[in-house]
Amino acid sequence: MTVTPLLIPTRVNQAHYTQTTTLDGRAFRLEFDWIQRAHQWTLSIYTHSGIPLLRGAALLVGNDVLAPHRWDARLPAGSLGVFDAQSSGRDPGLLDFGIHGPFVLIYVPADTEEVR
Repeated sequence: MTVTPLLIPTRVNQAHYTQTTTLDGRAFRLEFDWIQRAHQWTLSIYTHSGIPLLRGAALLVGNDVLAPHRWDARLPAGSLGVFDAQSSGRDPGLLDFGIHGPFVLIYVPADTEEVR
């Protein structure tokens, strides 16, 4: 089975924002926060109706934010992480995380034959 990664649109002009994104056929509310003290982005995931599923996960290059939560069937079953398109060796900053920036957020659906 071929799995197609999904590029999740992000914004670079806001330090806090929320958007609705469909993953695995289900709508989720994604909340992005720039944490100035830590110099990093965090992601919280809610159901479409606002029930928190994952709070404050660091968006770091090479870090699958869903991996530690595979047990929670309410979350998407795939992998979600930041890709550094320029191989800069750093994590996304406030102004360079976005669909046209050097860092993008990618969701890779799980193999449908794989059991959670």
